[in-house]
Amino acid sequence: MAETESERRAAFGKRIVLARRRMKWSAAKLARALEVTPQRLNHWETGQYVPQELVHYQAIADVLGVTLDWLFLGRAVGLSADVHSMLEDVKQEATKKTPGRPRKIVKND
Repeated sequence: MAETESERRAAFGKRIVLARRRMKWSAAKLARALEVTPQRLNHWETGQYVPQELVHYQAIADVLGVTLDWLFLGRAVGLSADVHSMLEDVKQEATKKTPGRPRKIVKND
């Protein structure tokens, strides 16, 4: 079954987050490096939107040290072995289940 547009945007955003975490950068630091607002970066990382300008794609890849092929499709072709290994480690770390905090229920009387 083919991916939907929203699934492609979500996967693109997850790859930005993985690469950013590999560098141990905050979202604010990456936004500054890319010269975009933190809100815009958040929209990209959450898959709400993708960059509208082509220069942003290359800037993201350059700043994060990944290839456009990996950024778009998740293919490791062209990534150095250490970058690929670190991205896999971060991906595995991100998928580990962490105990969540119970939600506080607020009643509006």
